[in-house]
Amino acid sequence: MLNRRGFVSGALGAAVGLALFQGNADAQDAPKYPLRFLAKTEYPGDKYACILVSEDLSPGQRVARHMHSGVESSYIATGSITLSIQGEPDLVVKAGDGYQIPPLTPHSVQNGPEKSTIVATFIVEKDKPLVQSVPE
Repeated sequence: MLNRRGFVSGALGAAVGLALFQGNADAQDAPKYPLRFLAKTEYPGDKYACILVSEDLSPGQRVARHMHSGVESSYIATGSITLSIQGEPDLVVKAGDGYQIPPLTPHSVQNGPEKSTIVATFIVEKDKPLVQSVPE
């Protein structure tokens, strides 16, 4: 099992490649909200990467409808959000809760009345943008 020191060391080592990854994202397609890239690990001999990000949302902030090329697995560290996933009823997610979104599934987020922090891990194809806008 990976301990905290091993994880932090791996995260710091992976951070070196983040600038290259960010250059692959299509800025024109990406919704306008700040993601802090924390770590990226590429699968050897594979076409996938695991990307760890954090995002802070202001009270009442809305994240426009978008999708990702791979699986999103997220955890709400602080605050609460309302998650709207295409084809499913809205879901209120509070601090300490997690959720997952399948690849290429349109979704949006409405933040609650206080600042929220989302920590997300994505398993995505290396040559695809992390975030793609989807019309409302």
